[in-house]
Amino acid sequence: MTTTVRNATERTAPTVWAALVPSLIIGSACVSVGLVAAGTAGGWGAGIGAMLVVGFFWLGQAALNVVRFFAPGLFLVFALLTYLLQVVLLLAVFASFQRNPGWSDRISPTALGLTVIACTVAWTVGLIVADRRQRTPLYDDGGSAR
Repeated sequence: MTTTVRNATERTAPTVWAALVPSLIIGSACVSVGLVAAGTAGGWGAGIGAMLVVGFFWLGQAALNVVRFFAPGLFLVFALLTYLLQVVLLLAVFASFQRNPGWSDRISPTALGLTVIACTVAWTVGLIVADRRQRTPLYDDGGSAR
């Protein structure tokens, strides 16, 4: 079974890397800008935002890759549930930051929010570009030769 999971992850690894690399590049740029613009609090906010996006999306993509390989019929349902869980967890993180006003001194909410938005856009664009390069057929023509 581990070889089956390994084969599934090896086939989808280029997709994950194509999304991970731009997100990390944008995240590190946001950390630099946050440090310059808001000092240490901006750097921490941008760093935490980048880690949130990369962590949430990487774990979600890993789970989706396993479901795509083992149960393709459940892929769409599982993808929607994964997205819902990610949004709820992200809202919980933001609510915990808002409930604790002491975090505003150590973490810049503006840097955190802008980094989350920028890294999410970078991750999504990376996935779209990788998907377009894979050229996966949308249907099976049944092997008919023309």
